[in-house]
Amino acid sequence: MALSLLVILSWSPSAIAGRDTDTLQVAFPRDVTTVDGMYTSRRENDILGLLTDDALFYVDPDQLKAVPLAAKSYELIGERILNITLRDDVYFHDGSLMTVEDVIYSITWAKDPDSKSRQRLRLAKWIKDVTKTGPHQLQITMHHAYPLALYDLSYYIKLRKDGYYERPKDSTGLVLNGTGPYKIVEFEPARTLKLTRFDKYRSGGPKGSPEIKNISIRAISDWATQAAEILSGGIQWTFQMPTDIAEDLGTDPRAKLITGPSLRVGFLTMDVVGKTENGEPLRNLKVRQAINHAIDRQAIVDHLV
Repeated sequence: MALSLLVILSWSPSAIAGRDTDTLQVAFPRDVTTVDGMYTSRRENDILGLLTDDALFYVDPDQLKAVPLAAKSYELIGERILNITLRDDVYFHDGSLMTVEDVIYSITWAKDPDSKSRQRLRLAKWIKDVTKTGPHQLQITMHHAYPLALYDLSYYIKLRKDGYYERPKDSTGLVLNGTGPYKIVEFEPARTLKLTRFDKYRSGGPKGSPEIKNISIRAISDWATQAAEILSGGIQWTFQMPTDIAEDLGTDPRAKLITGPSLRVGFLTMDVVGKTENGEPLRNLKVRQAINHAIDRQAIVDHLV
């Protein structure tokens, strides 16, 4: 079940004037309390992570297919061995080149129970071991065949320098030492978040190259305030605005409404082991049979198509 994503862009004279400073003014509906996507699953941080972090792979939004990003290529050996060759031109925001050791550290940390990362349980279920096999090569051994491996490596593992989480947070002088097209230059939790274009970010990748130099993000939880700021040019981009407000705002020539599918998926899980009370619909045999019948019919249609 795909969810709709509503985006509002401002086209007011004030917004055009913002080109003088080459800065995009952005509003998030909720505060950003951490800039490390390893420790939150908020949509705001998903968006921020696309700007500040690269992963080994990237899911192309047009094809919904995982393609190499910080990785150069990959090869699946059998069902449980994934060999990955890394690019040799990926830089961290401190100016250092990414190494195999950095990637192995990032994967190992992400699945380590002691790391308390948001995705550790998910990743530990299928990642058994990670080893270096060459100057720019590594091998991931899986516990079992896992068809979503490339997608997990696209979404759930951010690339960090070897030993990053064991160092004092201010040891590098950076808010976040990522590898993405934008570098965080100022962050005050729940107040200020400013990004600037990272000049060493490579060109020709699936994410493209950043055209805007600066991005300034602030939290505005009140939708009426956001709408007023859009029309006055105080902000030029926001997202997930309630449908009725967004559609009304989209009729104004000073704003542009864009809708599209989200990559997030909603689903129902049947209670086959009886953890809920007997009256619950997800324990109802007829409901389960109806859902299974609908799934079977769709599978037949998909096969015929």
